[in-house]
Amino acid sequence: MWLDGKCGPEYDQIGHIVKGVYVSTDIVFSPDGERLAYAARKGTKWIVVVDGKEGPAYDEIGAGRFSSQTGSLAFSSDGMHFAYVAIKGKNNHLVLDGKEGPPYQGIEQVTFSPDARKVAFVSWKGKTRDGLQHGTAFKRSADCKYVMVRGDREYEGALCPAFSADGSHLAHIVRKSDSNGGSGQRVVLDGMESSEYDEIVGCYPLRFGQEGTLEFLAVRKSFADERMDTVIDRS
Repeated sequence: MWLDGKCGPEYDQIGHIVKGVYVSTDIVFSPDGERLAYAARKGTKWIVVVDGKEGPAYDEIGAGRFSSQTGSLAFSSDGMHFAYVAIKGKNNHLVLDGKEGPPYQGIEQVTFSPDARKVAFVSWKGKTRDGLQHGTAFKRSADCKYVMVRGDREYEGALCPAFSADGSHLAHIVRKSDSNGGSGQRVVLDGMESSEYDEIVGCYPLRFGQEGTLEFLAVRKSFADERMDTVIDRS
């Protein structure tokens, strides 16, 4: 890797190759342009290099795990924090600021809060997702600590975590099944559930407005006449 005219260490491969094309998002700068991170292969193992320092070796670096991009690496908005999903055997770990988190069968939709003080992600163990995990506020120091918090409730499926602009509110979607075999979706805002909808629509369906209101587009079916009602909910 060449950076500002200087050649870094040699690796067997830098960045993943998909169908003969390098994955450009395996090489990322922080938003302020001051930090560089990239995934590299040494033999059969993969490492992540941040600020010229190698991280631990893993079997693979998970791709497409972030809500904001399709790549495998991400900086927070202020460039102070860095995360990726590492695969070790059958386990997925969120590595945040160089610290490896607990093992899960899968991790996806990793999301930094806009103020860069929190991170949320969807994870699961076994056959079902065990809900949304989120971190406490980061301590702004050289030793930035991250603490996992289990949700008070477990859902069949947790999706699409979204933070408010100041990071003080967290929303996500859950799917819940009923005794008749049907299922619907709800929005959970700071632990409080909305009414049930047949579907929450959109690739990035939850959005906090400028005044801090949560907005989403939902579809609710009227079983009496089999019509589909579209609802714009501003919680």
